[in-house]
Amino acid sequence: MDAGDPAPGPSSFDPAAGTTVVRPGAPSEPGVPSEPGVLAESGGLRRRSALVLFLLLGLFAVAALVEASPERATLAGIEGPPCPSTYVLGDVGCPGCGLTRATAMLLDGEFGSATNLQPAAWLVLALAAVAAMVHARIAVTGRTTAWNGRVLRSARVVLLGGLLLVWLARLA
Repeated sequence: MDAGDPAPGPSSFDPAAGTTVVRPGAPSEPGVPSEPGVLAESGGLRRRSALVLFLLLGLFAVAALVEASPERATLAGIEGPPCPSTYVLGDVGCPGCGLTRATAMLLDGEFGSATNLQPAAWLVLALAAVAAMVHARIAVTGRTTAWNGRVLRSARVVLLGGLLLVWLARLA
């Protein structure tokens, strides 16, 4: 055993994975996950997930107050700025161009107009719902698993891939 190796015990931190590894049947230590497959368990994790959930729901509450049309979006009478990428890319815009307006339109029930403006807005709503469920689960249980991480990483990949596909379709 090297001088830098942790002392053997029921759990050890794996720096390569960035997780605490729990050996099956080992007694739990304070702040260490109590069962295999649980990556982290703490009150801080619970508070952080509750904060993420609160911010996510707050963003959608604000988005529901936005008055949006395909041309512009306003909040409390203040018009949002134009997308800066339109100055470089012209009418095509960036991959996420129209995403805020389309998401606000979906929340207002203008499904057809929102889909025509930015089809990826459906992905935003669906993946935000998935993220809310994952963070609600973490906030309630106070622990996270590898499954939670995989779901959140997959959601990001799906959103970025969807935005890229929509953008490439607009370029064609």
